[in-house]
Amino acid sequence: IKVTKDDFFGFNIGLALINFAGMYIVGLILIIAAPVKTLQIEKKITSSWIDLLKSFAVGILILFAIPIPLFLLVLTLVGAPLAILIGGVLLFLSLFGTLWVESAIGHKILHLLKKEDSGRFLSLLLGRGISTIIKLIPIINGLYTLSLIALAIGSVARMKYRAYPKTKEVVLKKLTKK
Repeated sequence: IKVTKDDFFGFNIGLALINFAGMYIVGLILIIAAPVKTLQIEKKITSSWIDLLKSFAVGILILFAIPIPLFLLVLTLVGAPLAILIGGVLLFLSLFGTLWVESAIGHKILHLLKKEDSGRFLSLLLGRGISTIIKLIPIINGLYTLSLIALAIGSVARMKYRAYPKTKEVVLKKLTKK
């Protein structure tokens, strides 16, 4: 029996369709569970080219700078739980944070076409569809996936960084009232 690359093409399309459907369902759950976070993350990507590039740069920096400190934290044993927690957050964002980015891509395209999607379900469907097609292209697949992960991590980090002073202010007000 001779097996060629062409034999795996149908298998790859089948896996891509299963991945598309499964991740779309997870994306719907994420959007329903955290609609405000979805909009805040989307804003860090679609509001301007500068915000997009900032999110991408922060994401790339985090992706390439964090592994060494995490490894050192694991070696100390005391820092191992923190390293596991940070690693878990990065893994979550790498797997599921890309859904927010795909939703943002779909929303931007719908906005350019002057279509309205306040629930972000159609945006996610469009973004997932584009991602599924792009991920079928061998070399571009890796670069595209890395870009999605960097955008997801960078936009979440920028959103949390911006929210930190406001949270600190609220906590200080509560402490001074007591």
